[in-house]
Formats: sequence, C-alpha cells, structure tokens
Amino acid sequence: MDTTFLDNIYNDMTGYVYLWTSQKKLSYQFQATDTAAIMTKAAALSAQQMDVFYSLGSKVHALKSIRDRAKQQEISQIGVLWADIDIADGASHAAANLPPDITSALALIPDTLAPSIVVSSGHGLHVYWLLEHPVIITDENRQQVMETSRKVQQLIRNAAVQQGWHVDPIADLSRILRVPGTMNYKADPVPCEVIDAQYDLRYDYDMMAALKVETPVIGTPRGSGFERRQTDGNAKYMLTNCRFLQHCQVDAANITYDEWLAMLTNVSRASDGVQTCHALSQIDGKRYNERDTQAKIEEALDHMAPATCEYIQKTLHFSGCEACQVKCPSGWSLAKVPKAKAIIRNITIPSAETVFTPEAIGSLAILQEQDSLEFAKFKDRCRGHINLNDLSKELGKQRRGAMHVVKDHTDIGDDARTLTTQSLMADCPIDLIIPAGYAFSANGIEAIKKTEGGGEMRNLASGSPVVMTGRIFNLDTDQEKVELCFKYFNQWRRIVQARSVIFNSRSIIKVSDYGIDVTSESSKYLVKYLQELGHVNVNTIPLLYSVSKMGWRNRDTEFILPTRTTYRIDLDDEGDITSAFSESGTMEGWIQLATVVRQHPYARLVMDAGFAAPLLHISPHRRNFILYFWGTSGGGKTAAIKFALSPWGMPDQLMTSFLTTKNGLERRLELLSDFPVGINERQVAGGGREKQDQLEYIAYMLEGGKGKGRANKTGLQRTAAWRVIGIANGEEPLTKENSIQGVKNRVLEINTSPILPDVLARQCHTNPHYGIAGPKFIDCLLPQKQLVGIVFNDVYTFLSGRNSHSSEAHLSAVSLLATADYLVSIWLFGMASQEAMAQCLDVAGAALEALPTKEQLSDVQRGWEFVENWISSNDSKFLRNRTDRYVPPVFGWYRKDKLYIYPEILMKVMEDAGYSPTKLLREFATEGKIETEYEGHTGKLRYRKKVRDLNGKLVRAIVIDAPENNDPLL
Repeated sequence: MDTTFLDNIYNDMTGYVYLWTSQKKLSYQFQATDTAAIMTKAAALSAQQMDVFYSLGSKVHALKSIRDRAKQQEISQIGVLWADIDIADGASHAAANLPPDITSALALIPDTLAPSIVVSSGHGLHVYWLLEHPVIITDENRQQVMETSRKVQQLIRNAAVQQGWHVDPIADLSRILRVPGTMNYKADPVPCEVIDAQYDLRYDYDMMAALKVETPVIGTPRGSGFERRQTDGNAKYMLTNCRFLQHCQVDAANITYDEWLAMLTNVSRASDGVQTCHALSQIDGKRYNERDTQAKIEEALDHMAPATCEYIQKTLHFSGCEACQVKCPSGWSLAKVPKAKAIIRNITIPSAETVFTPEAIGSLAILQEQDSLEFAKFKDRCRGHINLNDLSKELGKQRRGAMHVVKDHTDIGDDARTLTTQSLMADCPIDLIIPAGYAFSANGIEAIKKTEGGGEMRNLASGSPVVMTGRIFNLDTDQEKVELCFKYFNQWRRIVQARSVIFNSRSIIKVSDYGIDVTSESSKYLVKYLQELGHVNVNTIPLLYSVSKMGWRNRDTEFILPTRTTYRIDLDDEGDITSAFSESGTMEGWIQLATVVRQHPYARLVMDAGFAAPLLHISPHRRNFILYFWGTSGGGKTAAIKFALSPWGMPDQLMTSFLTTKNGLERRLELLSDFPVGINERQVAGGGREKQDQLEYIAYMLEGGKGKGRANKTGLQRTAAWRVIGIANGEEPLTKENSIQGVKNRVLEINTSPILPDVLARQCHTNPHYGIAGPKFIDCLLPQKQLVGIVFNDVYTFLSGRNSHSSEAHLSAVSLLATADYLVSIWLFGMASQEAMAQCLDVAGAALEALPTKEQLSDVQRGWEFVENWISSNDSKFLRNRTDRYVPPVFGWYRKDKLYIYPEILMKVMEDAGYSPTKLLREFATEGKIETEYEGHTGKLRYRKKVRDLNGKLVRAIVIDAPENNDPLL
C-alpha cells in the first residue's frame, strides 16, 4: 500500500503513533517510522468495514492498553498543522451550516497559506501544512504549540464566518484524522483519498507561530451583538447546574485561556453576567486585569456566540459533563425549559413562600408541559411541605391565562370563525379557523369540554402548536398523506405522514420522534383536533400532488426532475436521492469543464452514458446495460463517473459502490429509473467465487429491469422495475474468462488507464457545477423525441456495416451512447449536425474496438479453447500405446485419429473452472466438435459414445478428433 502520505506526515518523527477505529474503539500502536506496517493494518481494518483514524502527533511512551488513547499533555512531537472542513453533502454532521461543496471549502483557505496536502475525507476535507522539521513539545511550550495550531485553523474559521458557515475547531494536539486510502463508512461507503499534494511545500514553524490572527469566534457569530431581555436569568443558574463552569470557578488558577474564554462567552450573558465574569476572573489574581477582562467580555457579547457543550467536550476535552440536555451552559439562564429547571432546582426546601411565587409557578407550568419527568420529581419533593391540590389549582390558572379557547359554534355563532391561528400566533405558516372546543396557543393545544356544573374539563392534546398545512395525493400509489407544521424551539418545522398514521391514536405517537409533544394519553385528543381542523378548513388547506417515480410519465409527455417539477417528490429514500438532485454553479462553468473532458475519448463515452439513460425508454434500444472501465488505480475512473452524474445533481450523493446489498441496489435502481446509476470501486466487493456470482447477479439484475417478486400479508408486493444505464469502475475485470455469454453481453467492459489526466480528474472531483446540464438536455429532448430513433438507426446502420465482428448487444448499446453524444453536441455545445455525427461515430468506433468480438464472447469458443488447453497441459495423462508408462490417473487414450476422454474427469474439470459441462457438451455437439450417437431403444441423442477402453471393456467416452501430431494406439 502507498505510504507516501504518512511518510510525509511523520517525516523525521520518533516515538509512538497509533491507529484507532470508531466501531471497536481500539487502538493499534506503531513506531512513527514504520509507515508500511501502519498502512497495511489500516487497509486490513478498512476491509472489515471499519472507519480508521491515525494520530497526528507522536508520544514518547507506548499506550498502556489497546483501549487507551493519547492525551493532549502526552504528545511529544508534531510534524504538521491541520484543519478539518465538513461539507453539507447529506451525511450526518453535527452542524447544519456547512460549505455546500469542495470548491467552496477550498476557497476558505488563505491564498498566502497554500496547503501541502488536501484529503477528501468522504464528507469533507482534511487540510495539512507540512512543517520543515518536527516540533518537539515540552510542558514549557505545549500551550504555545496549541495556540499555533488554533491560529492556523482560525484563519479558515474566520473566512467561514463571513459566509455564515461552520468549521469545527480541532486544534488539540491529540487529534486523530481519517487515513487516506481507507473507506469512510459514515453513510454510503466513500473513499478517503488524497486529492492534491505538494509534498515539497513545507513551512517554518516559527513563521506559523508568529501569525497574527483575530480573536477566535466560538460557535456562530451573532453579528449585531447580544441582546439582553427581561426574561434573562442570573448567573447562579448556570453555576449551580454546569460542571464545566464549576470547574472554571474551582480551578480558576489552572484553567487554560480557551477554557476561560468559553466561560466568558456563557456567563457574560446572564442578567448579572458581567459582574460574575469579573468575580470569577479575579480568583486567579496573577492573570486578572480589569480593563483587559472587560474588553474581552464586551467582545464575547458583541462578536461571539456562547461556547457550546460540544465544543467544551470535544475540543477543550472537558470530561466532567453530565447529560444535562442543554446546547450550551448559558441555556440555564436564558433558555425557557433549562431556566425553568434551574429555578425549580434552586428551591432547596419547598414551602408556600418559595413555591407559590410567579417565577416558580411559571417555571413549573413550563415543566409540566415540556419536561414531565422533572416536574414529577419536584412534585414528589413537595409532598409533606405544601398542599398539592393548591399547587394544581395555581398551575391551572397559569395555563388558562396563556390559552385562547374557541367555544362551541352553536353557542356563539359564526363569530367564532374569526378566531384563527394567525390571529393568535402571527408567525403561523397558514391561517386556519380553530375548531370549536379547542384552545390554541404557543404553549400547545387543549381540548375543552363543558361539565354539567357549568365548568370546564381540559385535556392536553399537544404541548406543541400543530396545524395542517397540506394534503398530498400520490398519483403513483393513489394514497394521501398529510403535511403537519409545528413549532419546535421557536421554529416551525414540517413533516409529512400517511393519513393512517395521523388519524390513529396509537400510530400518531410516531410524530413525537420529530419533536411534536404528544403522548399515549394525549394522542386521542390530538387525532380528534386534527380531524376537526381538516373539516373546518377543508377549502383552505391546499391539496397537493406527489409522485413516487421520477423520469418519464404521462405517455412520455413529462419527464420528472425534482428541481423542475410542480409535483412533490415522495421517494421512499429518507431524502438521500431526492436531495442529491440539486443545482449548483452555472451552465457556462459546466460547459467549460465538459469541453476539456470530451477531448478524452473514454471519459467522453462515460459522459455519454450519463445522458443516454433517459433515452432508453424512447429509443429502439430498450435493454439496460453496464458500462464498466477497469485498470490501475489513479486513472481518473471515479472522477469520470462523477462528471457523468453531474448533469443531474450532486455526484457524490448519486453514486453508490459495489459494497452494497442486493436489496439495497435493487431499491436504488428503482428510485433512479430513467437516470444513470454510478457504481464505484468493484474491488470493495472482494474476491472468490461467491463474490463473483454476486457481481454477475448484479449485471443480470440491472439489465433485466425488474426486481425480485416478494409476498406480503395480503398477496404480492408490487415488483420493482427500472430503466437505467450502470456506469461502474474497478481495478480488475467485472467478468471472468468463464463468465457465461449472457453476462458478457450485458456489460461493455473496457480495460484502459488513465481515462483522465490527474489534474483534470481533480477538477472533476471538485466540480462545483452540477444539476444544470441534465434539465437543459431534457428541455431540448421533450419537443424532439422523434429525433432519437432517427439518429439511433443511422448510427446503428453505419456501425453494424463496419463492425460485423461485434456482438449485436454491444452494437446496439454503443449506438445508444453515440446517439446521446450526437444530441449533446448539438443541443448543449452548439455543434453543427455533420460535425456532431462524425465525432459521435469516432467515439463509438473507439468503444467497439476496445470491446470483445462475437467469437471472443461465445461460450462455445471460450469453452472449447479451455478444453484444448486442458488436453495440452495434461498430455501425459492420455495414453498413445499399450506399453506407455504413466502415473495414475489416466484421463483417456488415443486410437487412430480420435481422442477418447473419460467423461467424469472432463466434466469435473469444466465445473471446477466455472463452466456448465452439460450446456457446453450440447453446444460442442451442435457445432460438431464432439461425436454423438443415438441410443437404440429410446432414440435419445447421447454426447458420450459407447466404446471399448484399453482393457477391452465397454465404456462411455467423449470423442473428439485427435491432434495430428499424436501417434494412434495400435
């Protein structure tokens, strides 16, 4: 395995480094100089579907155990500075506001600080600056080295802030990062690979340490500064509930600058935060300066967001936190529910004086609705101290004061219809009439029922305000879904669920997973509320239409693309494929790069396959197929596939790998019908006969266009179907020599490398222009569909006349690719028809030259060559005369001009090699390569003749013509 990367990272370093896997949480340590062993182990772990990380720094002493990891204070050397930039590619990232693509991420790096190495980690970038010499770290300079690491990363984080993006701070010296050359299994498996490297570009550490960088911005900047509100609580709520802030108070003399700054960004936001920050800073009298501290507090309030718990735990490595369910310590004083918890927890001994206050009752009312466990704990503490009935009455008054009730319409007439959702909550996304008998507010929904005594009985339906914003009818399944909108942490969120979920008191509990505050007790009231809400607003709630299939529909008059349709896209993909069909960049930018790509014939053929998939349904060629390129690593194969997928959307998200289940691939093919399917890295599927069978099954399944029939409780499930062109690559062939002709006909298998030069391949990997060319191609195709058949027939006629040695299946598939090439040249590149035809025929001719001929594809021909080679390599096992000396077993004998072979031996040899003996014998007989006879009493044709063997016994043998240079048996 290539060790160039680690050789440069660990250049001249000594001591111990290690690999670590997130799945098993185990460490594997090595000497820093033993990079070959490190990469071998990393490859082995990755092959076991492990995410593999390596330590950037080395330590003097070995790890104590396989479950140990290095701590920051143990790192003794580093030879590189680094940064990690996540990308919003649909993978599970902690932050949502991320750079949208690789190009945007690279743009964050200062021009004056060009990286030595850039690694695509699978869902982001790792950027490295190699140092001229390793930095020796001691207790005296450790803080200064950490600060240098932070400075370099802060340059990128500051640039990200200007774009409203988030970049993780990972300046800790004990940082581990993914190993290039392994796979990232965080979502769909993708490779972690070096995409740019200038190993001779190294930096002087002292120069890096002297960089002038602005004060770090922790979290997302507020921009306009912190705004104080009357509801803000004081700092004691933070200090009594946050272990980190308690650490900053108790260990004030020993905390780091970053810890002190994280404390300031939180505590300063409390109502008495400024004074408290000074008081906490004064504990360390040596470092305290009133003016500097005040300046830092003002900077924290004006230009920084509070340090999050994630930052405190992952970057500052504070391990004393509890699962307190706040995003940052300031939440204890500022956020609604955490502040309510803090106020109640601050009541040490419940009494009428401490509980029956507006602040305490208001907090308890919040907890009763939004944190029933915390409320129950406090209520239990109150037993024996206060009257619980009085507490319930006070809480009831608190709730009623915040709710608006719509009485029965029969009592108050039509005026009730003027009370709507937006009149009570101005930011509600739809203005609906509130049904009679329900209370609606920011605190949720209650069902109100009159009692016989004239009072009211209130039942909570939901602790969140919920409205129905749409009914969605699926044209493919004839089923309707409901779109609900609810308020979650001061933001309105939308979810879509089947009616059978929404209008069933048992199944509606599922929506609580998305944040709607509903329980098994309140679910029946929420169902009734939604039912009546729909009835009262039947003409207001919009009826929308959705589809579960993209591509061609309505008798080929429409072609559905998620970015260009009025339909809702309702794919059962959890948004993975739907979100991949997005647009970025410009058509001009894509054309500029595509013009260069098309200068390379095989990369152009791959690109043609991307455009040819929508033509399958409307062209004379209707059979799916796979275009497969194989060759040595680094030939631009993956980059070419990414660019072929770029006309339709985000390439990384549209592409899958051979490391997938049959069911998973079948579902993906169905969802991507009428589009190309990129399948990366054949080698990850492994080797062996079982894996080869799976690969050939994939070829048959993709070409067949239909999934496996499956049963359900009431009968049969709908069988999946698709029209696709697969575009795949690998470092070894997809088919084997003994693969049957049916498989080879379904795969256009071309051995070549490179497809693209390295520089152009990197441009394709980081191409920011996607999702635009495909829709434009469809816009041109829809009014000119008849042109597809005309061009295809012209191309096929020309190619078949000059390539009579090619198979019919390959001729037809290549003709479709050439048709796509012609149409793209005219519609997207503005080429003249005559020139476009000449170029597409050149591309097709090059493809056919690289493909096997009919004879090479023939099962009979390949099988017969195998038999002939087997006979030649086992010449001594066939006797020529009775006096021959031989070593058993004997495979057969010669007599005159015939060779007689024992059938059992030949059939086992063919079967072991992967051939079908029965099929081949029948086809050998058809072509006259073996002698046959008819059985007398049955008239059945036999491929094994009755003959006398060497001992004169009557046996059956396979009889063929003997080679001319063999002496006959006398």
